[in-house]
Amino acid sequence: MVLAASPAASTASGASWQTALTQGGFLIVGALIAFTSTWFSDRRKLKREDDRQWSAELKASYVAIAAAVSRCHLEMAQIRAGSIEDRLAAVMEPTEEAMRTIQVQVRQLELIARQPVINAAEALQVQVAEIWQAGLIGPTDDPEADEFLGQPIWLYRRMTEMDDRLEDLRARIRGAIRVEPEKRARKKASKTRARR
Repeated sequence: MVLAASPAASTASGASWQTALTQGGFLIVGALIAFTSTWFSDRRKLKREDDRQWSAELKASYVAIAAAVSRCHLEMAQIRAGSIEDRLAAVMEPTEEAMRTIQVQVRQLELIARQPVINAAEALQVQVAEIWQAGLIGPTDDPEADEFLGQPIWLYRRMTEMDDRLEDLRARIRGAIRVEPEKRARKKASKTRARR
């Protein structure tokens, strides 16, 4: 004997399939949404970690370069007596050392930094090389060999340009390690003080 399903039972059976399909569809859509949002979140975290991965090395490179430039300034400021040739000779040693230090750091930056940081470091390297080369030539017969603050004017000007290049490198590295630009940080601090 064959039992036939009643029409009411088949309607209930059809409704249960529709409910199961709808629930399954929502489950799949929910899983896709969760997977996609997790994937995007992980990608953002990985990108942030990759960006910060080299922060310590970028800072160390900048500190090494800044120390070398500072030594040039220190030697220049300390040497006041003697002939121009003697003073240039005394400044040339730290300038040559700075040139070597910057060259090594630029090579490291080429591996870990983005192009704007590399360009700023290379511009500083060129500036230091020009100072060193001009010191070797020794333009003491030049009318610009007049002195300012006890130093030949051309050397003083080039050291000032070197400071500008160093400041540009500093700003680029701060941007690369996501440190807030100083102007914005100062504005924010003054607004915070004003609110108090």
